[in-house]
Amino acid sequence: MNNTNNNHLRSSDNLHATRVCAYQHRFCVNLKAESVGDAIVGSYFLPYNLYPYKYCLFLDMALPGLLEDVPLLVQQSICVKEAFALQDRKQHEKSAENYIKSRKNRFESMMGTPKWATLNRKEQNSDSEDDSGDEFLQHCGNFLSKKTTVLHKGVIELKRLRDLNMETYTEGPIIKSIQFHPGSTVGLVAGVSGVASLFQVDGYNNTKLQSVQFERFPIHCARFTNDGCQFLVGSMHHRHFFCYDMMADKSLRIINSPAAEITHMKNFEMSPDGRVMVVCGRYGNIHILTARTREHIGTLKMNGEIRVTLNADGKIRVTFNADGKIRVTLNADGKIRVTLNADGKIRVTLNADGKIRVTFNADGRIRVTFNTDDSGEVYIWDMSARACVHRFLDDGCVVGSSLAFSPNSQFLACGSRSGVVNVYDARSLTASNAPSPLKILLNLTTPATSLKFNAASEILAMASSDKDNAIKLVHFPSMTVFNNFPSAQSTFFRPQCLDFSLNSGYFTLGNRKGAALLFR
Repeated sequence: MNNTNNNHLRSSDNLHATRVCAYQHRFCVNLKAESVGDAIVGSYFLPYNLYPYKYCLFLDMALPGLLEDVPLLVQQSICVKEAFALQDRKQHEKSAENYIKSRKNRFESMMGTPKWATLNRKEQNSDSEDDSGDEFLQHCGNFLSKKTTVLHKGVIELKRLRDLNMETYTEGPIIKSIQFHPGSTVGLVAGVSGVASLFQVDGYNNTKLQSVQFERFPIHCARFTNDGCQFLVGSMHHRHFFCYDMMADKSLRIINSPAAEITHMKNFEMSPDGRVMVVCGRYGNIHILTARTREHIGTLKMNGEIRVTLNADGKIRVTFNADGKIRVTLNADGKIRVTLNADGKIRVTLNADGKIRVTFNADGRIRVTFNTDDSGEVYIWDMSARACVHRFLDDGCVVGSSLAFSPNSQFLACGSRSGVVNVYDARSLTASNAPSPLKILLNLTTPATSLKFNAASEILAMASSDKDNAIKLVHFPSMTVFNNFPSAQSTFFRPQCLDFSLNSGYFTLGNRKGAALLFR
């Protein structure tokens, strides 16, 4: 036992215990001695790891006869309030107001006063005794503010939520395509396992709505139709593709005409106006299909490296006028031989691995394509005339890898195999064959494989599938990178595809671990 008063007590001092009580995980025994006028001469604290009956045995062995007149309070559980009462002490009681005030002071001392708590609210009628609900009736006109919230540069408030495909994870080890529904909070996730899944996007449950298995059909591209009733899936291993009707719960296999010379469907896009879909083919071919019937209606040809016989001193320069006809500027002596097709266009040949990148502007009239051979040329097509209206060299680009047109038709982003992303003013592209970019982004060190603007044209997401966590978000119009994304603790692995929701409330990212990461 521990004597708090350091008195040397013996059983011969006529000691008797006056009370036994529990307080703060210890049992306290107050002792009185007749030899000193029944004054309290000691308070003994016993360890709390003994059962109540052992307290009695422990005290009786130390001071025989001590517990003869002690109440049996030690044999029952005593709360703190009862223990204070047995010791003639008052327990400090905190009122609700004092508790709230103490918590508020502690929060402000650690975090500071939040801005929303310091707003100076102007009372419209200080003499009114109405509650805050009646103040709503004291105004007329529009209650919704027309002022839009401007996204500030530097730091972006982004929170990672549950993975979009957490209920399944069956889309394959590599998520190749991911897209939000154009009219509702539904997300489409597809991968190389041939499974395309639809999820209700809420950030908490992300409930699976439907999963569709396409047998022996690795999915490399999946897109919603503009009306949102169907989605299309294509593969790099097959010339046909599938159309799934979400309302009828039925999938339809669509076989392309052999005359169209479509060999794969690994890269296609739907025009924003909903009239056509374009398929990036081989050898510079761009195939045009109707969005409604999926019939092949035409093919556009991109010019790669022109293989012609030149004279000793020079090269040929090829430009396009508004009607799409080719103008050929010859050297000074005019001695040059060019092989033309029957329609008067130059016959060109691309390498077997020549790839094409394609994007549309907001209204779907202008399409921009990237020639990803060793020329780094960007082509601008008029979809009404189906003719190339202009082309230019991407500044410093050797091999192009990705394109993105902002929804407000103001910016064009061009990514390259070196990781450099050039941002151009789309309104001045046709003024020069070698325009200067507004901004050169050097934040990626591996090929920029994915570029995407959000719906408000305030954020450009750029990513590379060749390196873990190789993703950056760029603020517009300042064209500066948000410095807090990704963080040092981020584990995004290798991003394969990305997309923003319709109102930019969500951002999703598919990687090589079979996960579709979701952010708010």
